[in-house]
Amino acid sequence: MRPEFGHQMRKFFDLDTGFTNLNNGTFGSLPTAVRESYSVISRQVEQSPDSFIRKQLPPGNLEVRTRLAKMINADVDECVIVPSVSHGINVILNNIKWEPGDTLIHTNLAFDTIKRSIECLSYPLNTSPNISIFQLTFPASHQSILAHFRVHVRGLRVANPGKKVVAQFDTIISTPGVLMPWRDMVKICREEGVLSIVDAAHSLGQEPGINLHGTDPDFWVGNCNKWLYAKRGCALLYVPKRNQHIIHNNIPPGMKVVIPGNSVSRFVSEFQWNGSTDVVTALTIRAGQLTLAFVGLSVFPIDYPEALDFRTSIGGENAIMTYCHDLAMTGGRRMATIFDTQMMDSPAKEGELVGCMVNVELPLSEGIKPTPSLFMELDKKLLGDWKVYATPFYHNEKWWIRASAQVYNEMSDFEYLASALRSICKEIEQETPTD
Repeated sequence: MRPEFGHQMRKFFDLDTGFTNLNNGTFGSLPTAVRESYSVISRQVEQSPDSFIRKQLPPGNLEVRTRLAKMINADVDECVIVPSVSHGINVILNNIKWEPGDTLIHTNLAFDTIKRSIECLSYPLNTSPNISIFQLTFPASHQSILAHFRVHVRGLRVANPGKKVVAQFDTIISTPGVLMPWRDMVKICREEGVLSIVDAAHSLGQEPGINLHGTDPDFWVGNCNKWLYAKRGCALLYVPKRNQHIIHNNIPPGMKVVIPGNSVSRFVSEFQWNGSTDVVTALTIRAGQLTLAFVGLSVFPIDYPEALDFRTSIGGENAIMTYCHDLAMTGGRRMATIFDTQMMDSPAKEGELVGCMVNVELPLSEGIKPTPSLFMELDKKLLGDWKVYATPFYHNEKWWIRASAQVYNEMSDFEYLASALRSICKEIEQETPTD
């Protein structure tokens, strides 16, 4: 019998008793059992570093890659572990052989570190691509996004015949926290002869039905810590075999690692070891035997489970994602009612933009423009005065809050956040001069 989702789940996380966390989408939430598992494995490493790193780490990493490959319907030798999505996309961008006249597309809402990675392509002596920005403004429907994306991509192909065109886009954007029609965008890229690089930072653990053999992107990178309950500092890089010749080296380049009794491809070998780092982090992903037993509302640890095992023990992927999505929808509507504003959603289909994160317009005048000091003031009031947090942002001439729904949240958390923000926004209206 699994535990009931909601505040009863807080006991399985190390959340401060007085803190209301509606910001899982930024840093993730590490279950106590997974943290304990990390400590146990770390102790095993230190008991005999050479033995663990040389003998136990390679098959451990293989187990991790095997489990993740199954989750996304990919071959294990198409999947490697990297420290973050930003790292993985950097690897891809810096391994593509750019030639004069090539074009790299990204959206105006790409994550900041990805934008910086693209900017930095112009720094080395080698040729960098032309940059084309695909503009996104929300609310918008998936149908509208796809229509404009095809026009954008096709226009670049026609204007630059014989030149390489690469498109980088998100599965779920960070801010606004909206679901993108990324599968159909991959299809458009394939039909138009464009390479696709998919930033899936928020997909693992939030988005059901990931089928990379079916969708067939050229590159795909997803974080394991944001929604999958692994420790911070690990992500999955997927490169189909047809494109592995493009990836010559990791950053920094890797050493060839021989796993006894196992033939490792050149691509996989490149990501096995590239210098001393925390070797335990990725191992917090894997699942072993079921290690939690539930009696009523009490939990008795039999062992220390890793992230995937923990997820199974509390109900599994579908139960987790369904609860979080439904709560995001109902919580978002409730906040919009309290604010007398709107929840960001598609004009064509209800819930089309909502995964486990929801965006709600804040009751702030349009004349109040974003400044670093105003963002700092919002953070100060939310964290210091109210002990709650979700991500504020400014988009399409309006202020919004992005709230993340997790298994330890329930409706009262959204109502508390809304009460806090309604009070904070009144204070800001009084304190901030408008244009």
